[in-house]
Amino acid sequence: MLHAQTVTLERFTPARATQRRARGRTRIVSLPSAVGLLLGCISISIAYLVSVSAQSTTGYTMHTLERDYTALTDEVRTLERDIQELSSISVIETAARSMDLTSIDDPRYLTPDTGVAVGEGVQKP
Repeated sequence: MLHAQTVTLERFTPARATQRRARGRTRIVSLPSAVGLLLGCISISIAYLVSVSAQSTTGYTMHTLERDYTALTDEVRTLERDIQELSSISVIETAARSMDLTSIDDPRYLTPDTGVAVGEGVQKP
């Protein structure tokens, strides 16, 4: 069995359309709350971006410092090796000969009796 439906045509007027829209729409959040929520999301996003930027800058700084530390450690090792090589007796003797230094056969050492200022014309006590 078929039922017949009655359709009534209403004349369109802007006032009725506004009433119909107003009846059909329910607000979940008020406008000030929505603006506050939007501003909160934007501020959290900005804070997140600042945090990520600061962490990446810190990471780059750490990488640079580690690279500098490694370079300086290598330089210290090189200098210590050079010190060991140049401190050997054979290198010192070769350098002394190249500067025309001669060895002393009979060295005279300072004693408390003679003092530092003892020399010609200075009387001993």
